[in-house]
Amino acid sequence: SNVMAAASCLGVSLAFLEEFASRVADGKSTEDVVKEIIKPKTEVDKCMFAVLPEADASDRHGRPFVAKATVFVSHAWQYRFKEVTLDAIRRHDKSLAQSTSKTAYYWVDVFSNNQHASGVDFDHLQQLFSSQIREIGAVLAILSPWNGPIYVTRAWCLFEFMITLQLQSEPRKPQLDIVLPAADEDLLRRNLMSPDGEGLLHVLASIRIEKNADAGKPADKERIKKLIRDTIGFETLNECVKRRLREWYTSVGHGVAVEHEGAIFRAHRAKELNTDDARRLATCFSNLGETFRQMQDPRPAKRMFDRAAAVIALIDANTSARAAGDDDSRITTAESEHNVRRAVRRGLALSTEDPIQRSITLQEIVISLRERNPDPTSLAKALLDLALARLSVQKARHADAGPRAEPLFEEAISLLSKRADPRVHIKREEGISPPSAAHQSIRVEGGLSPKELLLVCRLQQAKYFEESGMFYEAVAGFETLRRMLGADDDAIRAELLYHLGDLQSQLRNKKDLTEARNKLQKSIELNSELYGKEDSRTRDAQSCLARLEAKISETDRSAGLALQCLGRNATGTGDRCRNTTKNVDLFCHAHRSQFRGRVSVFSA
Repeated sequence: SNVMAAASCLGVSLAFLEEFASRVADGKSTEDVVKEIIKPKTEVDKCMFAVLPEADASDRHGRPFVAKATVFVSHAWQYRFKEVTLDAIRRHDKSLAQSTSKTAYYWVDVFSNNQHASGVDFDHLQQLFSSQIREIGAVLAILSPWNGPIYVTRAWCLFEFMITLQLQSEPRKPQLDIVLPAADEDLLRRNLMSPDGEGLLHVLASIRIEKNADAGKPADKERIKKLIRDTIGFETLNECVKRRLREWYTSVGHGVAVEHEGAIFRAHRAKELNTDDARRLATCFSNLGETFRQMQDPRPAKRMFDRAAAVIALIDANTSARAAGDDDSRITTAESEHNVRRAVRRGLALSTEDPIQRSITLQEIVISLRERNPDPTSLAKALLDLALARLSVQKARHADAGPRAEPLFEEAISLLSKRADPRVHIKREEGISPPSAAHQSIRVEGGLSPKELLLVCRLQQAKYFEESGMFYEAVAGFETLRRMLGADDDAIRAELLYHLGDLQSQLRNKKDLTEARNKLQKSIELNSELYGKEDSRTRDAQSCLARLEAKISETDRSAGLALQCLGRNATGTGDRCRNTTKNVDLFCHAHRSQFRGRVSVFSA
């Protein structure tokens, strides 16, 4: 039949999926559905579900349940079938219906693949998937949960994502849509409008395909990993996945903000502005600005903070329209509004290129917080921001003029030490890495626990000692962090290895230089795997290693020249011999690990 001839690209309609879901109990995963319904139903014919007689039907409008696929669905079998997979497809189908009257047919592997097939030929797998996705022309990737998607931990999902990315260079590249189920999108929207919302960066830091990707069958996992390794490579795939997730997150966030922005300005013109709605919109813009800033994209960050400031200006111009309530509710509203204003001021300050103006604004925030008697965590965050700003001023002036940063670090650590036990290791939940304290050390993000912020402060204090030339204090600080964190947090390890390597590279002992090289190489490897080869952390470690290699080469050349000089001149007599011997003696003391045993000979 025609259906059998086109079996490799068969798709099912949303109507079929809705009818099928009526047989699925709530909470069942897609894997449960395959085991309990799909395989038993197809056991006799050993075929795909889409060619069964019961699929050869039509919906109430006369449209067939099964036809040539128009959308390739990439999803994880661990998802709940009705609550996640079906809901995401339902939402995608609704969005398509706004632009076309044609029925969409979804290629879903559990229906469009023979679940009894075995012995997959991986040599032809990439070609098969490429031809399917190319012919279908659109891919729907389903993410859930939004802040720790299972999708990025499944080998098959990432393999399908890789094929889609590879086809983006073709003239007729397939369209790639990333969709959340309704419950997850609601959580994301609320997160964007919450002052304590999570950022995206800890999700990106957890994407480490070679280490974390898994599959139901170990053999499948190894074959897929080998295919990725032999083609695009894990490093490139990691970077591509992260880039697309960044684009998706900021696009969704911007869409949420724009959706509410029009309503807020219309309400302002009609003098019906709701202060709570305006405050949530300002928070959304502020959170987006912070995300862009953490992604080292200052221009859109500045635009988002400016738009947040514009919304706050509307609130100021419409104070008479604030929601009514009793005294307690008004106090809560005032405090929430103060927090939003502080976040926007902080964002604008951190986005400016003038370190002095940044320091002044952050100093004003600290003073304001002290007057309001805030919780220790909020004040510690502000102190840390100000300490880093002061450090930037000192660097820009190339002098120690102005207020010092060290007392601010000490005060922040003192405040947080009362709220957190640094001996307790940051635990991972459900396999998802917590926000990286090492990453936050560079770009402080809202939502950190006191314990995590304490680690940030200690790390920044150690860096401050390093940059002030206080090498022993810096080494002690980094080693303290190592003991606090243990050895299994790779993001922290990467940062610590970089700074310890950089410290040791400042010394002249050949043993220290060799150890510094090893630390920097490991830091580059970890940073590249965590954040990508183009990230500033990876590049900083690479630059430091390049300088170290040049120093080692120079040391080796100097050692050779010194020995040649000794060979030519040490046989002489008088001042010439004494000066040469003295110079070589000093050189060897400086490089005692490389010339151990020779110093006393040269001195004699």
